[in-house]
Parts: sequence; C-alpha cells; structure tokens
Amino acid sequence: MNRKPMSGSHWTDSLAKVIGLFVAIVGLLTSIITLVTQLGAFGNARIPFLPGAAKDPSISLSVGQGPSNTGLVITGSDFASNERVALAFHVDQLGTAQADDTGAFSYEVKIPGTYDAFAPRNVTVRATGSSTAKTATAEFKLLAGGHGGESTGPATISLSAGRGRSGSEITVTGENFAGGEEVEIRFHVTIIGNALVESNGHFETVVTIPGDFDVFGERQYSITAVGKTSVKSSSRPFLLTIR
Repeated sequence: MNRKPMSGSHWTDSLAKVIGLFVAIVGLLTSIITLVTQLGAFGNARIPFLPGAAKDPSISLSVGQGPSNTGLVITGSDFASNERVALAFHVDQLGTAQADDTGAFSYEVKIPGTYDAFAPRNVTVRATGSSTAKTATAEFKLLAGGHGGESTGPATISLSAGRGRSGSEITVTGENFAGGEEVEIRFHVTIIGNALVESNGHFETVVTIPGDFDVFGERQYSITAVGKTSVKSSSRPFLLTIR
C-alpha cells in the first residue's frame, strides 16, 4: 500500500513539537543546576527531598542512671563536621567534645554532686554545637547515695552558739556544699555574711548578729546558709536575746 507523502505543514508541526520538547527539557535541567548551585553557596547544604539530607544531631549515654560520681560516656552523632560540642548536666558544664569529620564524638565525664540534695530525679544531659547551635538531649536518672566525695549529700551547718544578743559574733560552719561556690549567710531575711566553700565542701565563717529585730523582743530566728551555685541550703535555730 502506498503512503502519501507528509505535507509541508505536517513536517513543520512535528518539528515544532520536537523543538518545544527539547526546550522544555533544557529548561528543567537548567533549573535543577541553578538550584544545586544556590544551595552549594550555603556550604554543605543538601536538597531536603533527596536521600542523605541533613539529620538532627543526637546523643546517647553509656549509663542511664546512677549516683553522683558515676562514670558516663556521652556519644554524639550528626553534628557539623569538626565542630566543638559543649556538654552540660542540667546547667553544670561537663566539658567540650570535638566532633570528627562525620560529626560524631565520644566523651567521658563524671556525674557532678551538685544535685544530690534533690535525688532521686531525672536530669537532662545536653550537647550543643558551637557553630550550628544545634542541641541534642538525653535523660539521666540521678540516684540518691552519691559517693562523689565529702561535698555530696545534703548540706548541713552548725553554730558556735544557739543564742545571743544583737552584736554577738557567731561562727557558722558548713559541710557538703559544692566545692568552690560562694555561700550566703542570712539571719532570718537579712544577709549577714558570705563564705567561700573549700574543695571538700566545707566552709567556716564568723558573722555578727544584726540589731534589726531587737524591737520585736526576745524571739527565735533561723540562721541559714545558701549555696549560690548548688542551691543547697541548711538552717539552724538561733534565739535572739535582749538582756
């Protein structure tokens, strides 16, 4: 069967369709190349809908619970390549880890005794990237019975005298506060002194009983010591005498 030759108009239409398809394909490829180039201007950015997109960082703990002074290995992944990562136990700084070129790190720490007075309780371990500011967290259950040294356990104070007049000098001795922290001494609500805690959690300071409360006659008040860092506190009664 003989076929009729294609007319000139049909050839023109077919050629136009082929050219239009070619132009559309070129336009699509150009758009993809432009997008990839623009993303590349922001460093290691990746197209979010493609495999291998950036992941949120995460951390894991070698031990999930324990008392203070427990040895703990914090392992992190998916941080930025070679960035420094700050580690914290609630608000206490534990150290700074160095991520490798894959964004992973492993860092060994010991649980501080700062929060022994509140145990048992869950405390957040936090890792924050220095360059990305991205954060990952994990929960650690702090158990009672910490053995991190003399500065663990409930704080206590003792007084050289349990009674006296205003103007009397009293020695306040404290134990089991956080080493190196400053302790504020109060008589009822009046601040009467400060002391610096030794590394073993001990402090001793002399304070003067104020005259603010003489007008109320002979009454019993409290002398209280509060750690500014650990927030540990302890009180002892003191009888304010007038004669």
